Amino acid sequence: MRNRCDAFNLLDAPWLPVLFTDGTCRRLGIIETLTSAHRIRDIATSSPLDRVSILRFLLALLYWSRGGPPALQPGTLESRWFDKLREHEDRFALLGDETRFYQTRTSRLRPVTDLIHEIPTANNFAHFMHVVDGQVGLCLACCAMGLLRLPLFAVSGTGGVLAGINGVPPFYVLVEGPSLLATLHLNWKPCEDLGNPSWEKPLYGCQTGERVPLLEGLTALARRVWLGAPVENDMVCVRCGTNELPVLAECGFEGADRYAAGGWIDPHVLYSRDKGKAIRPPNPLPSGKFVSSRPWTSLDQCLVEAGSSTSGVRANTAIRVYAFACNQALAVDAFERVVVPPSDPMSMDASMGFLNTWKDAASRLLPASACRSKKLRQAIVMDVLRHVDHVVSDRVGRNGGRDGLLEWANQAFAPLLNAVARSAVSGATVDATRRRATIANAQPLRRSTNANRADPATEEDHEHSC
Repeated sequence: MRNRCDAFNLLDAPWLPVLFTDGTCRRLGIIETLTSAHRIRDIATSSPLDRVSILRFLLALLYWSRGGPPALQPGTLESRWFDKLREHEDRFALLGDETRFYQTRTSRLRPVTDLIHEIPTANNFAHFMHVVDGQVGLCLACCAMGLLRLPLFAVSGTGGVLAGINGVPPFYVLVEGPSLLATLHLNWKPCEDLGNPSWEKPLYGCQTGERVPLLEGLTALARRVWLGAPVENDMVCVRCGTNELPVLAECGFEGADRYAAGGWIDPHVLYSRDKGKAIRPPNPLPSGKFVSSRPWTSLDQCLVEAGSSTSGVRANTAIRVYAFACNQALAVDAFERVVVPPSDPMSMDASMGFLNTWKDAASRLLPASACRSKKLRQAIVMDVLRHVDHVVSDRVGRNGGRDGLLEWANQAFAPLLNAVARSAVSGATVDATRRRATIANAQPLRRSTNANRADPATEEDHEHSC
């Protein structure tokens, strides 16, 4: 049964998906989410875009309500801290005739699914989901999460639509704690120049060199949006599948003004240490075809290059990196990854050098006689590389030197190649058996100084595994 509501005020309406420390999931309003943050493990959404957008929004609420952080992490966030939210609750209404959250009236009508990157529109074919504009809609909870993405992930397009305040979406980084409260406190830094958030005074552009205060930058809107009226039929949300909340099919949607560079330094963006420019995820569709070898190794290298962007992060404290890659206006890829910076920065450099060497050697590990399809050889190598990269990166700062990294890489490499050999080469002929053995026994690097001499123990293990 669909619940009807007039304004859908985000302070109390259930729209934020959260995962509690006891493993249960619920949707909460803003106030309950903040006051229950000590019992919440994480934001329970499958999209990295939603998770980082919601976390930054909650941080902005803390700055606006409380100002600077307390010296020590509190046991809970007290409800009295959010009296200011109650005093301005009309600013958080998603619907209504007057003030709306993150919205300004506009006459250009578009499908409401324009708010969500994963849902295609017009003739955009590069999706696994296919829908027809105007025949599907979003529930109010998904509309709210789409609005939260506007300051972070808006890209340039046709018709004068411009990118957001950070330009082409960069890597975003947040320190991660064992609970939502810990995560918020770890990223809640002292700041004197807060300014006004866009739910109080909307920001739709800035001039060259114009200084942008913290709250204005965190909530700067890249689109003018006005949500339409809920549909009267039994349409379900095309994104989350709910039929319990009102569903919208269209909205007013047009670009904001230009955000000129120079006046805003985002506290959660990776900037290169030498050039001071935001580091952006690479486009895996440079030639129109999906590149299987996404440069995962460059992510850790970016953390090394950023330096100051992750300064103040305690050694062995987890940080979560969020990435959104695009090809002009086309959304291509989104991923997140947890990285633990090492106590010794030199170990990160050593690990990156090893991974680059590994990648170069692995590109030649499968001869054509073992796997005749060049595309299949490339796919196998890239799949194995990503797994090895994950294993090695997870041990950055805890390795025993190059030999230790090589041992971990070989251990991760061998079982995967055995599975690849069985799936890539079928048949019981002598030739098929030989080709499977060639794949299963492949090693791009040797522990011995002689590159042509394999480790006997490793070869014996491979023979048994085959």
